[in-house]
Amino acid sequence: MKITKQQLIELIQEEMSLVKLGDTPQKNPIMGQNEPYFDHPDDEGSMAKKQLQQLSDYSNELFGMLNDNEQLESWVQSKITKAVDYISTVKHHLEYEMGEQTPEGCGCSGCSSDESYE
Repeated sequence: MKITKQQLIELIQEEMSLVKLGDTPQKNPIMGQNEPYFDHPDDEGSMAKKQLQQLSDYSNELFGMLNDNEQLESWVQSKITKAVDYISTVKHHLEYEMGEQTPEGCGCSGCSSDESYE
């Protein structure tokens, strides 16, 4: 389908006006008032569990590959440190959101009591 330059400009202006309105399903004139914003539930939990299983498998393999006195390149150690930080942050956030822990800290030996929850 070919569109003219003027039609393209009009489409862009229409989309920009929707964004300025705070485009929500209720405010979007293109979508009906009662139409669901997402037409089907997603499988984020299932996908996350698959990714976490893969992370666990890789982590266990790496654990078996390394000796206690292994010398690692700095970038390798940095990636491991980031991975631990990212997973720890998600774990503590979900614990807090699910009501399993208080914001004062998780009680594990690796966390400080001033750790923030996003």
